[in-house]
Amino acid sequence: MTKALTSAALAAVVAVSSTLAFGAQAQEFQWDLADEYPSNSLPAAVDKAFADLVAERSGGRIKITIHYGGAIGFKSREHLDMVGSGAVELADTPIHFHGGTNPLLEIGSLPFITATADDAYRLYGMLQDDYVEVLGKLNQVPIAAAPWTPVGFWSNMPFTKPEDLHGWTVRVYDINGQITLKEAGANPVTMAWTEVVPALTTHAIDGVLTSADAGANAEMWQYLKHYTEVGYGWQWNLIHMNLDTWNSLPPDLQEIVRDAGREVTERAFTDIKDKLTQSYDKLRANGVTVVTELDPALREFLLKAAKPAEDRWLERMGPAGAEILDAYRAN
Repeated sequence: MTKALTSAALAAVVAVSSTLAFGAQAQEFQWDLADEYPSNSLPAAVDKAFADLVAERSGGRIKITIHYGGAIGFKSREHLDMVGSGAVELADTPIHFHGGTNPLLEIGSLPFITATADDAYRLYGMLQDDYVEVLGKLNQVPIAAAPWTPVGFWSNMPFTKPEDLHGWTVRVYDINGQITLKEAGANPVTMAWTEVVPALTTHAIDGVLTSADAGANAEMWQYLKHYTEVGYGWQWNLIHMNLDTWNSLPPDLQEIVRDAGREVTERAFTDIKDKLTQSYDKLRANGVTVVTELDPALREFLLKAAKPAEDRWLERMGPAGAEILDAYRAN
């Protein structure tokens, strides 16, 4: 005759059964996320928060492995192709790098468009439907955004007048930086983030156009001792997912992924102001002179130098571009 299970034995059986049941559904979906930036960068923090939230809320059914520092073998400029083709399920990408694919994607990098973090969040919010449409045609879907602290000049000299820019060989990351800095008399060189430190080491460049945070993460104070906040703009990365991967999810998991992306985005844009203060404190602690007040004449000079970049973008976008900028500036 079968003996009745003791309460302790019954609890043990229930625990084992629960573990087996969870294990049967755990890691039902395993994805890779490509990020060219290091694990201590602001986008990396958003990547991790997103992956952790998805894993928790899906009960372990979704596991996302993040490949920082380009470890998976793709640079940011390859991410749209790689995600669209399914070579990687997700990527965290400075989406403005891909204006050549569609000019709408580079709006966030138009110089002097976003003066504050709130400006950047408002502009990002205006673009949601556009991102869905543009990325949908590339077989992918936008999931979340990871803002950077504002872009400025890393250099070994202060900038006090327009002539200081003449002949300055500076790394830029896109066509808008190329146009603006060339108009300003500098010598801009476009290169990927992973190429920046080697270029500084060999003195191939004299300075870098990037954020305070990105420079701090690369310990750029080893090469450059000045950071100037020029009001160039606040930009963001997008986390985007292969559309086939997205469509393979049941509705409950799609909701979890969508909600997690929305939550980490809102948190990131809220926290970015404190992150800027922390970045500046870190720079100063490592001997970097941080300049936050730009000479008015120099600012006007840079605004004028940036005008051809905006004109080029408007020409490529057509009437839709003017409508977006007019609506954004009206508020």
